[in-house]
Amino acid sequence: MIEVLALLVPLLVVVVLAGGARLHRGTPPTAPATVAADRVLVVSGSYGAGHDAAAREVRRCLEADGHVVEILDVALLFPLRLGEVLRRAYFAQLDAVPTSWRLVLRALERRDGAGGALASAATGLLSRLPARRLLAAVPPGTVAVISTHPFASLALGRLRRTGRLAAPVTTYLTDASVHRLWVADGVDRHVAIHPEAERQARARGAADVRLVQPLVKPAAVPPSAAGLVLRRAWDVPAERPVALAVGGAEGVGDLEAAARDLRDTGLVTPVVVCGRNDDLRRRLAEVRGVLALGWLDGLTEAIAASDLVVHNAGGFTTLEALHLRRPLVSYRCLPGHGEENARALEADGLAAWPRTKVDLAGVVAEALAGAALPASPWHRRDRLVDALDLLRPAVAA
Repeated sequence: MIEVLALLVPLLVVVVLAGGARLHRGTPPTAPATVAADRVLVVSGSYGAGHDAAAREVRRCLEADGHVVEILDVALLFPLRLGEVLRRAYFAQLDAVPTSWRLVLRALERRDGAGGALASAATGLLSRLPARRLLAAVPPGTVAVISTHPFASLALGRLRRTGRLAAPVTTYLTDASVHRLWVADGVDRHVAIHPEAERQARARGAADVRLVQPLVKPAAVPPSAAGLVLRRAWDVPAERPVALAVGGAEGVGDLEAAARDLRDTGLVTPVVVCGRNDDLRRRLAEVRGVLALGWLDGLTEAIAASDLVVHNAGGFTTLEALHLRRPLVSYRCLPGHGEENARALEADGLAAWPRTKVDLAGVVAEALAGAALPASPWHRRDRLVDALDLLRPAVAA
C-alpha cells in the first residue's frame, strides 16, 4: 500500500498537467529542413548527467564512422514543460526524501492489482506525452534512433508500435541494472555495457539484447600526467592515498556522511566532487580532513589523480574509473536505482559494496593493498556501430 501511495501522488500531478496539455498543445519542435543521408537521432534525458554523457559518446562514436548525428533531450519534448517539472521534482525528492524514490521504483515494477494499474497508467502517460513532439523532431533521412533514457525509450517504443516511426529504435542501457521502465514494447534492439544488465534485460523480455564495448571519451592529455598536476593542486602528499567520492552532476546522496566515513578509516584523504551542489561544498569545506570540489568539466583527470573511486549511483563515472583501472567502491548508495546498480556491479565483480562503516574500512584497505587491476576485456566485445548494423556511409569520390 505504501508503494502504491508513493506512486499515486506524482501520477495525479502528471494526469492534471496532461489534461492541461490537451488544451495548450503549443507548436511542437520541427525537424530540420535539410536532409542528410545516414542521419542518426540520439534521444537522451537530462535526469542525470550520465544519460547525456552516454548520448555524447554515442554521437562521437557514430560521427567517427561517418554518420550525421543529432541529440535531443526528451525532457524538453513534454508539453507544458512537464519534463522539466519532473526533473526538478526528481532531484528535490532525492534531496528531501530519498527513500521515497525506492518506493516509486518498486511501485512502477508492479503488474497486478491496483498498484499494477497505476504503474501501467504512469508508463502509458510517460510514453504518450512526449511522443507527438518527438516524432515531429525526427529529421528527414533518419536511418536509426538511439535512446539513452527510459522516458525516451517509452515514447519511441510507442511510435514504433503504432507504425508512426519508420526508423528502427535501439535502447542504449546506460545502467548496470535494468528497471522495468528501460524495456519498452516496440523498441527493436537493446545494447548493454554490463553483463548483469544484459542478463536482466533478457529476463525482462527485451528485444534483441547485445553486449557491446562501453563508450568512454579518450583523454586529451595522458590521464596519469594530468592526474599528477591535479594532485599537486589539491595539496595532497604524493604518498597519501586519495579516495574520490562522486554523486553525479548534482552532488546528490549522503556524500557528507560518506566523506566523513572515508576520512575516519585513517587510510585515505576523501576528495568529494560536489558538482552543482553548492550547499554541500560549503558544508564540506568546514569538515577537517576532507577536500570539497565544485563543478568539474569531466572527471578523467580527477579519477587519474585518485587511488580509488567511491560512487553512490552507478553513473558514467563508474565506466571511467574502470577504464582507468581504479578500484571502484559502491557506498551509501541512493535508494532505488543506486542500490540496484551497486548490486549489479557487485554481481559482475566490478565494485565492492560495503554496507557499513566497518565494512568500508576493510574494503578500502583491500583496494589500496591490491595489485593493479587487470586490463578490461571490453575490447573483445562488438563495437556499438557493429551491433547497430548500420551501413557505413559511402565516401564521395
